[in-house]
Amino acid sequence: MTMKTVPEGMRPYERLERYGAEALSDAELVAILIKTGTKDASALSVAQELLNKHGSITDMAASDISELTASRGIGRVKAIQLLAAAETGRRIAFGRRKDKLRITNLDEIGRMLMSDMKDLRYETFEVLYFDKKWHYISSSRISSGTVNKTIVHPREVFYDAIKSLASAVVLAHNHPSGDCSPSRADTELTRRMINAGRIIGIDVVDHMIIGNGVYYSMYDKGDIDRLREIKDE
Repeated sequence: MTMKTVPEGMRPYERLERYGAEALSDAELVAILIKTGTKDASALSVAQELLNKHGSITDMAASDISELTASRGIGRVKAIQLLAAAETGRRIAFGRRKDKLRITNLDEIGRMLMSDMKDLRYETFEVLYFDKKWHYISSSRISSGTVNKTIVHPREVFYDAIKSLASAVVLAHNHPSGDCSPSRADTELTRRMINAGRIIGIDVVDHMIIGNGVYYSMYDKGDIDRLREIKDE
């Protein structure tokens, strides 16, 4: 079935216009994003096949371009459009939650980061910036590496912190394995950031490691206080 053979009142564009985006199914929303199907299948059919293959719209959004283009009717441009739309939605939702964040509620920050980073397949490092009253300013994704390694340098972490006049930062990264226990490299990285922040007057309050439905807070576990006692030689 092509889109032309679908009754006008059942087409995704018309349904969104009449009932609003919230009334559409996942397949209908994806069909609007990809716009066209193939010679033998409508955009709606291609979208449904794509969702069936990946399991859910969340899993689809966590895929990479090569995985998306392996599906019928999805070329490079459509795959890029889908990933861009997914990232736009993530930033909108994440930004709204962050607006009310204060550094005094680290559990809320941890739960928010779990929601944001739980589907990432690669180790990704993020920094959240806070003002002198501990209100959230902004955040930056510093690095996205391989499954088990990401490279982070103090200048990258504190560059935006200095520009935004931040007084404190919370570091965060995910462990795609699901185990949120800090590695030796995680601990050493945190120590370096604490000492670098001390020099420029920006406090590293916490380093949160995101696992599978759990997170590890170096502040809560006492690691931050312990690492603050260790000075660079």
